[in-house]
Amino acid sequence: MNNITVSIVEDENHFQMQILKALEKTPAIECLSIHSTSEDALEKIPRLKVHPDIIIMDLILKGSRKDGIGCMFGLRLELPKTKYLILTNETDESKIFKALKYGAGAYIDKGEIYKDLSDIIIEFYNGGKDGCAPMSPGIAQKVVSSFHSPTKSLKLLEKLSEIENRILGSLSKGKMYKEIAGELGIPVTSIKYHCHQIYKKLEVNSRAEAEKEFGSGR
Repeated sequence: MNNITVSIVEDENHFQMQILKALEKTPAIECLSIHSTSEDALEKIPRLKVHPDIIIMDLILKGSRKDGIGCMFGLRLELPKTKYLILTNETDESKIFKALKYGAGAYIDKGEIYKDLSDIIIEFYNGGKDGCAPMSPGIAQKVVSSFHSPTKSLKLLEKLSEIENRILGSLSKGKMYKEIAGELGIPVTSIKYHCHQIYKKLEVNSRAEAEKEFGSGR
């Protein structure tokens, strides 16, 4: 197997040294370059004679105009075959999902992995264990928890009364106010009032928005 080539984008010198020390345990991994700012990485990494197989990227790049996500996005435009391993102390869920959305193939918390970093890189390079991207336990738990949390749409729908839910269901089927009024046995003016309350509770401005955001599957 050819050496796995990596570049490091990390703003703190002591973390740079810790990463290098972890990589030195495995001769099959070769560090091509180290960059302390996103500007330096964006300028120099694409100009390397050999492009890295993997870029180890911190998200919190102090002193840079772009954070790690912005840097990764810029590099991906020029290095589409390179993989990106996020190694960071950033555990904000929105940042985690944004990093994964913009191309991170692995997401590792700095405090959880230095002794295993070489193994993680080799696993990542080879497609992950059982096809799954490497992710430290703390980060994985946040990802799993987010899927178990109610979405904003579900939380808003919970505000609706029983009759409002029935009206929204009828609206999503394309029924008109007069038709819905006949089904429910109430005046059209009451349907219009309930619709106003539905739009207010769902934070939309029209029937079309309500159907688009909340009518699917009803």
